[in-house]
Amino acid sequence: MLERMNLWIVLLMILFVAFDISAADTTENFDKGSTDLEFYLSYDGISKDRDEGVFSLESVTGCDLTKRISVTLSLSGEFGEVFSERKNMGISLGIFSTLLDSDHFDLDIYLNAGADTETFSVTPSMEINIDVRPDLELAGLYFRIEQNLAGIEETENNDSYAFLMETAVTSGIYYQICECHQLLLEYDMTLLNNPGKDEEILNIGGMALGYNLTISEKVELINQLYYDIPQNDEDHSFGISVGTIITL
Repeated sequence: MLERMNLWIVLLMILFVAFDISAADTTENFDKGSTDLEFYLSYDGISKDRDEGVFSLESVTGCDLTKRISVTLSLSGEFGEVFSERKNMGISLGIFSTLLDSDHFDLDIYLNAGADTETFSVTPSMEINIDVRPDLELAGLYFRIEQNLAGIEETENNDSYAFLMETAVTSGIYYQICECHQLLLEYDMTLLNNPGKDEEILNIGGMALGYNLTISEKVELINQLYYDIPQNDEDHSFGISVGTIITL
């Protein structure tokens, strides 16, 4: 009981102290018999006008079903710079599995279904990891592809929906500085499969710099600094997120 109280105290300290750190992450199965609690806070729109900035909050609960199959339940919300200005709320359920787990090559698949106040979606995805040493001990590459199938409101009266298909691609590298410190660099982009009139087929996305810090066997910080690459005369924009993974 005391150990769990200490974990929650560490979590509160992280949320208030670690805001100036940054990171990204790879997909990994949960340990057998464990439950993961994840909390994320992000701000998107640094360098933009104040009314364009968005805070995002997300909590994730995950556990294993078998040695290679895990499930997650996520709750999320988006707010303006004044937190009373709610922009979006969502819930999603995910299941993922490690199809191939070797010393130098991993293949994971993921299926996520969710809905928020604007859309409902189903997203199958796949991630490939190529590791120099087993168990992410030194460095490696990862590649993730997601196919998002979403229904979005087409009218203000919510009586008509449009079907949106887009493919998100993420590629990244990681380097284990030492036992508890990991750096990551990611690039992502999105392809619209059925673009509407005047819509760009390719969204060139941006770059993310991550720093993951393991506090103990049960607590890890997941932090990220994101740069949105300008496209079509867009302004430069940055985002920052901090997160905590607690294993119970």
